[in-house]
Amino acid sequence: MDRTRIVIALLSLAVAAPAQTSPPQQVCHGYNYANNNASIFQVLAGVEQGILYVVPTTAPFVADQVQLFFASPPGTGGIISITPAQGTMRLESADPLTGLPSGSVLASGPVGSGNSGNSGVIAIGAGWRGFSFPSITFASNQLVWVIFNVSPYPGPGNLGVQNSGPDTVTSSQNTGAGWSSLSVANRFKLRFRSPNCNPPGTGAQWVTIGSGCYASTGFIPTLTPNGLPTLGANVSLTVGNAIPGQIAHLFFSIGVVSSGATILPNGCPLWLDWTSFLSFVQSGINPLIQLPVDALGTASFPLGVPVNVGVIGVPIGFQAAVDDPGLQGFSATEAQVGVVGW
Repeated sequence: MDRTRIVIALLSLAVAAPAQTSPPQQVCHGYNYANNNASIFQVLAGVEQGILYVVPTTAPFVADQVQLFFASPPGTGGIISITPAQGTMRLESADPLTGLPSGSVLASGPVGSGNSGNSGVIAIGAGWRGFSFPSITFASNQLVWVIFNVSPYPGPGNLGVQNSGPDTVTSSQNTGAGWSSLSVANRFKLRFRSPNCNPPGTGAQWVTIGSGCYASTGFIPTLTPNGLPTLGANVSLTVGNAIPGQIAHLFFSIGVVSSGATILPNGCPLWLDWTSFLSFVQSGINPLIQLPVDALGTASFPLGVPVNVGVIGVPIGFQAAVDDPGLQGFSATEAQVGVVGW
């Protein structure tokens, strides 16, 4: 999927979004969680599948939900199946001598139907399933076992493994006679969700590009971001120094032009990437939002960021123009590039 199509889902939500009542949970730690593709690893009834997570040295981090990826069995097409994600999960500490599950339970719960946590015990279709728990602070290098079993359902449960995934995963099985030796044969997909973590290299950010051009009032309008563009966040871009009563136009594209601004006939710079701007138009996405400027010379554009790992790292360029009854016809702001992060 090209970058334009990846980001269409993001930009289609770049409209007024209701305020959230609590901070969005963020995927922040785990193994092989950046890609949703997975092959089936079958867990039979009566078997416990353990996956060992080694907390990185960048911790401590706080988590309040854990999820595994479940794959639909062959022939279902991923449409409706009650077998991928049945059963329960728990977190256990590791035995300091063997490294295997110690039997000391940190948290447990039924496998929930989706990202909402422990809202149900029967999942429909494949995907990320897990359970929520009271927040736990995990220490650097701590060993945490994530254990799944199908009980009390007849099974099987189809966990997902990532072929050639970036993370090697240590696991063990308990078939009733105790835990097996540690194995690294399968790259299970595991992720913790947290309200407060932001791993290095995946942080959301805004980058200011260039400058705008003067309005007939003698001021250059500005474009100021409010809030970081993290997954699930509601952020805004505020136009300032604008002429009250006029219309502010917010344009967006994928990134900005690498060769510098295009100077428009009235002398104002265009920093956005014109090719991707036109591709949005051709795809049926209107890359323009308009709002009236208030009496203080401002207009604030709400933007919503979806919870979709496919848009992580995608740079979205924004620039605003403001109608001007003077000779120029309009003035323009600098550009702001929002890089989507965890």
